[in-house]
Amino acid sequence: SIIIFVSFLVAIVKMQNAPRDTSSDKLILRASITVTLATALFLVCNLPFNLSLSIVMYDDYQSKHKKNSSGVFENAIIGPYIWPVTKVIFPGLNAALNPVLYYFRINRFRTWVHRLTQLSAVHENAENSRFSPSPRPYIRPELMYDL
Repeated sequence: SIIIFVSFLVAIVKMQNAPRDTSSDKLILRASITVTLATALFLVCNLPFNLSLSIVMYDDYQSKHKKNSSGVFENAIIGPYIWPVTKVIFPGLNAALNPVLYYFRINRFRTWVHRLTQLSAVHENAENSRFSPSPRPYIRPELMYDL
């Protein structure tokens, strides 16, 4: 996570100093911003787990050296829930939010989602119809999966 955080900071600094003269520069900047946002989302969603892991390691160190530990994970309210929340829910949230980020930031991904949902709607309407279905429109496979 430290390496990702450092690369995140380097990307932000480079983007602030990047020239924006041509359309290809703007396209590269947009892609860089998307990668930076995905990295920020990853860091935010994985920060609670890393913090709780640090607290556990600190408590373990304190207990081995016979010092007082913070006892955060021994708390009856927080203790049993902190690992499932930080290790399962937050990474799951990251996995769920990544496609949303891609949908709003990447035009080709948005087009692919629209094509996929249209194809699904065509198949669903054909299955639910009482009448004989009309021939399915031919969609070239390379267009269906093209990102």
